[in-house]
Amino acid sequence: MISKSIAKAAIEALNILNRASSVSDIYNAIIEYKLYEFGARDPKSVVRITLERHCINKTIGVMHQKRFFKKLNDGRYALMSNIKSESECVLNENKNNTDDVYRSILELYSLASLQKDRVKK
Repeated sequence: MISKSIAKAAIEALNILNRASSVSDIYNAIIEYKLYEFGARDPKSVVRITLERHCINKTIGVMHQKRFFKKLNDGRYALMSNIKSESECVLNENKNNTDDVYRSILELYSLASLQKDRVKK
């Protein structure tokens, strides 16, 4: 079944592969199982960029709000959790955003305390 987006096709491919995979492995699964029909000249690059934009642990210029993947140290990509579809990611995303906000508040408080101490001197 052809997906409406590359991200959804990548989720399906990783679920089929049932393991963290390289861009090439994900792309090959998308083609083999006819999960998406590419029109781009360099479809592997499109898959890589899509994975990056949807990674929880990446920050590039244009990130997508919904994060489904995590890039591992060896360069492979894995699903953030064992999600079967795009909609299952929303709860995890909200929890991660809350954790990020809390960490940011703690960092700001720490920096403000340091600055206050410097001003006193």
